[in-house]
Amino acid sequence: MKKPTFVTLTKSVCDSIREEIEEIRKPGKIKKDAISPKHVVTSAYCKSYDFLMFLCDLDVEQYKHSFFYVSTLRSICEDLIALTYLISHSENDQKSLIYNKQHDEFKKTLEAQETYFKNNNPVQIVPLPASILRDRETTLSVLDFTPTDQRFPKVHRMANVTGFTDLYDFLYHATCKTVHFDITTLLKMGWGKLDEETTELDASFSYKHNYHHWFNFALFYASKLFLLQTDKFQEILNIQATIPLKTQVIKDAYQKMDWATIIEFRHLNRPEPSELQRLTYRMFKEGAFDNKEGE
Repeated sequence: MKKPTFVTLTKSVCDSIREEIEEIRKPGKIKKDAISPKHVVTSAYCKSYDFLMFLCDLDVEQYKHSFFYVSTLRSICEDLIALTYLISHSENDQKSLIYNKQHDEFKKTLEAQETYFKNNNPVQIVPLPASILRDRETTLSVLDFTPTDQRFPKVHRMANVTGFTDLYDFLYHATCKTVHFDITTLLKMGWGKLDEETTELDASFSYKHNYHHWFNFALFYASKLFLLQTDKFQEILNIQATIPLKTQVIKDAYQKMDWATIIEFRHLNRPEPSELQRLTYRMFKEGAFDNKEGE
């Protein structure tokens, strides 16, 4: 089976910017205990690129595991939102936000770990939260900024501030179906022959069913998130102009294709619109949009 056209196009573009990404990937030496917003953004941007390349490099046979890839979109989307929010602040506030976030996350994680092992495997030695708190007091004396009590707001609040509400809500619902308990998602894994007379389905359950849907969704929005990060992180990462230029062909492709959806017509047991219906609807909507812009 040949790879879809959008896969080969995206793969070609990603290969063409590999050298530019490698320059971004290696920012130089990092001072121990330094708080560097640029390095946080660098890591997030490289992760986004690497995930997109991972999907493009998959053999077609590996597409069957795509259900498990979709959840990664959630973290990449939250990286985009939180870091766009972060870099809108002053340098001192950026460092305070990172420092407090890192400390809070470690503390909560260590506390959860301590409780779990205390109740389930008490004979094992694990790091204790108290040690992290002591380290924080020691580190405060060598910081190159003035710490504040600023904290990152909830992701949805940051999405509102940064203009990503629609994107976050959409991908939140999409990825929740692979991360959280979701009855519809579980039942959709049951595929088989339907007896039209008895309306009974001889079902077999597997995450591999409908894998084309999950792969197309993961790839499309992985590309979308990478291009958004390229736009938002251009200044702080000093991204070369060649990357937006080379990736423009992907943006152009968006205008000529249907975007991946969470729920498809066939999920509702309804016929897919024909190519003629899709084309006619697209032309009608584009014409209506153009007229609205001209008013």
